[in-house]
Amino acid sequence: MSSNLNVADVFGGVGTTALSGMASAAVTEVRSLEYSPFARFVGETKVSWPQLDPDQLRRQMKSALDYDHQREVSFPSLSTFGRPEVFTRPRLRALLAARDHLRELPGASSLEKRFFLLGLASVTEDLSGAMKDGRALRIKGDRSRRPSSLAGTDPGFQVDGPVKRALAGQWTAMVDDLEAVAGRRADAAATTVHHLQGDARQLQSVQLNDGRAAFLKEWADLSLFSPPYLNCIDYTELYKLELWLLEHILDEDSFKRTRLGTLRSHPSVRFPETSHLAGRNGTVIKLIEGISSWMTKESRRPATGVVVLQYFEDMFKVFEGQHRLLRPGAAAVCVVANSTFSRREKGPDGGWEEKWRLPVLTDVVLAHLALLAGFDSVEILDARELRPRNVKNGRARESLVVATKG
Repeated sequence: MSSNLNVADVFGGVGTTALSGMASAAVTEVRSLEYSPFARFVGETKVSWPQLDPDQLRRQMKSALDYDHQREVSFPSLSTFGRPEVFTRPRLRALLAARDHLRELPGASSLEKRFFLLGLASVTEDLSGAMKDGRALRIKGDRSRRPSSLAGTDPGFQVDGPVKRALAGQWTAMVDDLEAVAGRRADAAATTVHHLQGDARQLQSVQLNDGRAAFLKEWADLSLFSPPYLNCIDYTELYKLELWLLEHILDEDSFKRTRLGTLRSHPSVRFPETSHLAGRNGTVIKLIEGISSWMTKESRRPATGVVVLQYFEDMFKVFEGQHRLLRPGAAAVCVVANSTFSRREKGPDGGWEEKWRLPVLTDVVLAHLALLAGFDSVEILDARELRPRNVKNGRARESLVVATKG
């Protein structure tokens, strides 16, 4: 692959593609886009790592932990925060006190404050009585879970209390990581990276911080992205603790607006109807419409059938944007998994019986939509095998859909 590459990732998440681009001498610039305000915050902080001084952060850590857990705080209005099985009042007060303290941390730059706030978000789930479980945030109860936060080296001073101990462990692990990659700082800083907030279906409206259009026609030499899968997972719901704790969301109206702006891969809200595929012909259109219609009639949740149509409409818009963005001869690489839908009902013995099962070859459908969007050729490469959730003996594949522009 040639050097001086411009790379795009329109589902940038927490900055994985951007970080990989920073590690490659072939990449000149990465423009990464993410809709979720929390994921964008995480990614923006991570890609700024060459600007952080681990020694300075270690010196600031004791001050960062020196907050009054009894200070006056404003409790989030989200009902989940009021449930004692999720947070005791003292635990929640301590988290909020830490957040407010970090925002006004004396002598810290805005980036250093974001670093410490990222650590706070990272320990929130482990300090709660909730857990991310499949499609929902659920009460943990007596179930076990794998810790999502980290434990680093000894911070070198006494730390008291579960919240402060969790923060100290997370922050020291993050500083340890910065020290481990310190030798790559100059090379990483040589790559220009933008981690922007916006919608992958509306690339022409996204701007850089200086007001210039971010995704110009024929700008990219390579596009790498992994959209939400057609698995009915609402990531706004899964990450609502972090979204509300860091005040990316302040009330139920903004929570709903955030959900409504997501790619239509879940039925948590009723999305506006669109007609992105109207007037388009071909076998793939008939297939999408047929699957959607059948599932609307046969599923326990008819909205799931509607989501199938809306998902592929949205992904067609994404591929149209990619075709415009890429230079001739360049490729869009979409990482996606196939989907499996089923209907189960309780049998006479009280157990669950599967009435039907419908595998959807999402990668194949997306490949045909890419051709419909103007790409000249598409190849599907197997990545790995997955096991669908709650489908007995089910199998699915995760694939790379590689669409090349002529």
